[in-house]
Amino acid sequence: YGTTFYEWIQIGCFLMMGMAGGVMMLGAKYEETEKQQRSKRTTGLVFIVVALGVIMSELVQMFMK
Repeated sequence: YGTTFYEWIQIGCFLMMGMAGGVMMLGAKYEETEKQQRSKRTTGLVFIVVALGVIMSELVQMFMK
């Protein structure tokens, strides 16, 4: 029971990380220069991709048990 609960907490944390990346991408349009906008968009995209990858691997591990 404890490990399943821990896995769901971990998935929730990575969901929040992905949402933070989305907020970063949306907020990029308020940066002053185009270079800063690209940098924020790229960082946000990295957050989202990492979060999705970890969430998918956790789900696969959970359902393969």
